[in-house]
Amino acid sequence: MKMTSMWYAINHSDIEKSMKQVIFVGINILLWTAIAFIVCVAGGVIGGSFNEKWRFMTFLITGYSAVIMGFFRSVFYLLRK
Repeated sequence: MKMTSMWYAINHSDIEKSMKQVIFVGINILLWTAIAFIVCVAGGVIGGSFNEKWRFMTFLITGYSAVIMGFFRSVFYLLRK
């Protein structure tokens, strides 16, 4: 789902005006967190390495993708609108 279509769906819903941006940013953070976690788990299954280092790297990759791709990207999108 593109960010434009997601924003359009949220913006044209019956949600309070003050909550629309919060919901948009929250959904983006959750989606990018889920995508990164699924990719890391798939990599662990394929590579067969579920050790301590793998868990640490999964935590880092998931966190950074949530912050960088989810939070900053959605905030920049809203600032442009």
